[in-house]
Amino acid sequence: MNSWDSCITRCRQLAETSSSTKELLTFYTSLLETQKHIYDSLQHLTGSLPQDLPELKKHLPALVEVVRSTGPAALATQAPDSIDDLLIDYWHNRSDQTFFAKALVQPYARRLLESKSISPLALRESQCPFCLGKPQVSFFKGVDSSAESANRNLLCATCLSSWEFRRVVCAACGEEQPTQLGYFQSD
Repeated sequence: MNSWDSCITRCRQLAETSSSTKELLTFYTSLLETQKHIYDSLQHLTGSLPQDLPELKKHLPALVEVVRSTGPAALATQAPDSIDDLLIDYWHNRSDQTFFAKALVQPYARRLLESKSISPLALRESQCPFCLGKPQVSFFKGVDSSAESANRNLLCATCLSSWEFRRVVCAACGEEQPTQLGYFQSD
């Protein structure tokens, strides 16, 4: 993953150039800034989420405030009062439907990865080789994303690491027939 600062800078740049996505990118910039702060503050971790909960959950109020001030109103209404059970459940059953748990776990998992506190091997190629998380997005890395030589990578939804992945295969279901695959891209 790029550094938190480079992601924040890129988000700001995109927000300035796109009026249709400015609101979303402004929220995402604020979220990234909060996650960077969480990441920076996580210094003394055990690698066991139940033991690290006190360190992690103290950041919930700041996260909720960011969502309330810059995020979608519907998301702000989903802010939990207590996060302990939500975080434990998310750690064992990761879901994109649990925003607050995911937003808190991402900097935690990234810190664990970089401190080498987690190092499992993936059971499937579409699984993160570091934390066994699911991919959040696929991207091309190379000279030109339209070139056949560009490498395809997946970005983990949990620890935000990336790993190489075959170019013509669905990361979710394993479909390999090009005529059955959909492609989405932005300029």
